Amino acid sequence: MNRIVVVVVAALAVVALALAGFSYSIALSNAAQAEARNAELEKRLASVSSNVALAEAKNVELEKRIAAAEKQLAYPFLDLQKRIEPGPREKELNLTKLRAAYARQTLLREVLTRSVLSARTFLDLTTAREAAGQVTKMDVFNADVQMRGTEVSLLSIQRWLHEAEMDLKDAIGEDAVKAIPVATIDFGLRTVKDGTMPEIQSDSAAGTVSLVTLEFDPNKMNAGKEVSRKVLFQATRVPKEILAKAVENTPADVRPQYRRKLDTAFNALQQLEREVLARGRSIEQAKRALEAAQLSYDRSTKDSFDVIRTEDSLRTDKLDFVNRKLDYEVQLAELEYLLPNGLK
Repeated sequence: MNRIVVVVVAALAVVALALAGFSYSIALSNAAQAEARNAELEKRLASVSSNVALAEAKNVELEKRIAAAEKQLAYPFLDLQKRIEPGPREKELNLTKLRAAYARQTLLREVLTRSVLSARTFLDLTTAREAAGQVTKMDVFNADVQMRGTEVSLLSIQRWLHEAEMDLKDAIGEDAVKAIPVATIDFGLRTVKDGTMPEIQSDSAAGTVSLVTLEFDPNKMNAGKEVSRKVLFQATRVPKEILAKAVENTPADVRPQYRRKLDTAFNALQQLEREVLARGRSIEQAKRALEAAQLSYDRSTKDSFDVIRTEDSLRTDKLDFVNRKLDYEVQLAELEYLLPNGLK
């Protein structure tokens, strides 16, 4: 009996040990599952944290871009690399540049077209004088070379005019380009007509270049009173008070940069004004030099080369005047663009 009891107890003990081992295995399995679950949760948490950080970074970047755009609208002089959309004032400035490019090439074509006609007339006269034995074939050759060179320059300008016209059409449309007026520039000729003589005058005090028609007495060879005046160029005098006020109202962090840009633009405008006025004086001097050279050529005291040289000088001065005049208009627009309230 006792043996049976012992056997039963032993069997129960074995069963208890087996149950304990099974429970331990279950506990270990549950612990492993819990650890895996915790690891998964940590990964998800890390992923969520990363996405939150990324979203915050994107928000910060977006806020920076918005702030930059707002600042650009308020202070267009800043060179910001990240731009959302050009503002209306910048679009207007770009359009002004396109119009100026179109006007520039149109006026240059006009100057060169007149130069070609003048060179062709001079070639015909020189050819006729050579046939009469008054000049040599070298004079004819010089006149022909001048005309051909001017024609080549005219062809180049016509190509540039076509490109400027296409750029402007892309911006405002073909019909709008046709409606843009480009006023011709009459530099006048040193010829007496109805007792008057035109003359280019530059007035530094007024900032103007004008074609002035004066009474002229060929017998006295001097000019009289003014008959009429046509302004070819009028400078816009920008008060420095406007610039100072604009700098004063600018945020302190961008004020030094703004002041430099304003000073640079203002000085460039003044320099261009001086150059336009100087070109006006040069044109009148070249016209008088050409008149003297043609008179000497007619009297056979000078050859055709002197006439050609002075004609080339006059043409260069006219082309420079047109270029500087249009440069001035663009520079004035750029200065106005830099001022928050324009030139008001």
